Amino acid sequence: MDSELMHSIVGSYHKPPERVFVPSFTQNEPSQNCHPANLEVTSPKILHSPNSQALILALKTLQEKIHRLELERTQAEDNLNILSREAAQYKKALENETNERNLAHQELIKQKKDISIQLSSAQSRCTLLEKQLEYTKRMVLNVEREKNMILEQQVSIFSIRNDNIILYLFEEYFNVMGKFKAKIVLLYSGLGNSKTLSKKEKFSIVELIYILYKDA
Repeated sequence: MDSELMHSIVGSYHKPPERVFVPSFTQNEPSQNCHPANLEVTSPKILHSPNSQALILALKTLQEKIHRLELERTQAEDNLNILSREAAQYKKALENETNERNLAHQELIKQKKDISIQLSSAQSRCTLLEKQLEYTKRMVLNVEREKNMILEQQVSIFSIRNDNIILYLFEEYFNVMGKFKAKIVLLYSGLGNSKTLSKKEKFSIVELIYILYKDA
C-alpha cells in the first residue's frame, strides 16, 4: 500500500520511485558528511512515520483537488465554447433580425413616400378639377347670359314686328275706309297665317279695328 502511494503520489510530482536515489549510510561515517537537504527522498522508515502518512494523505487530497480542478476547467472550457457558439448564433440571429427590421423600416419609408407622392398627385388633380369646374361654371354663366341676351333681342324684334303690323293696319284703315269690310277679311286671314302673334293679340287687333270702323 505504501509503495503504491509512493509510486502514484511522490513519483507523479517528483520522479518515479525507481529513479529515486537512496544513499547508503554506514555507522563509521561522520554525521557531518550527511546532507539531508540534498536528498531527493527520505528513507522508507521515515515514510512509515505518522507525519509521512499525513503528508501522503495531504498529497493525495491535493492530487484529487487538482484532478477535480482539471475536470472543472475542462467543463468550464466546454461551457465557454457552448456559450461562445450560442453567443455567435444569437449575434447572427440579432443581425438577421436587425437587417429584417431595417428592410421593413426602409419598405415603410418607401410606402410612406409613395403615399405622399400619390397624395400630392391627387391634390394636384383635385386643384385642377376645381379650376376646371370653376371655368365650367363661368362658361355656363356666360352661355346663360348670352342666351338671355338673345331672348331679349328676340322679344325686342318681336315687339317691333308687332308694332309695324299694327301701324300698317291703321294706315290701311285710314287709306281705304270704303273697302274696310274686304280689308278686314283679308286682315283676319293674314293674321290667321301669322305665326308671330298669339290668338289673343289677333282678336284684340280685329276688335280694335271693328270699334274704329263702327265709330266712323
